[in-house]
Amino acid sequence: MKRFRWLRKDSRSAFVSSAATKMFLQEMTLEGAVARTFEQGRHTVNGEAMSQRELRAVKREVEGLYRQARRKARKR
Repeated sequence: MKRFRWLRKDSRSAFVSSAATKMFLQEMTLEGAVARTFEQGRHTVNGEAMSQRELRAVKREVEGLYRQARRKARKR
């Protein structure tokens, strides 16, 4: 079985930013945005092998960044 890994050291943050942007601009769900970002395959090698623990952590980061963007958008 092949192992999951991030393509570069900054790929995780790029993945989180990309998924949060999809949620904010395209009004996607968290699950849909993460799945769509995985489909693009730009940030991971063997993304399907990602552990559940890592996936939960990434989703938590995406949700946090999305909420932060929503708060900033409301202030304008």
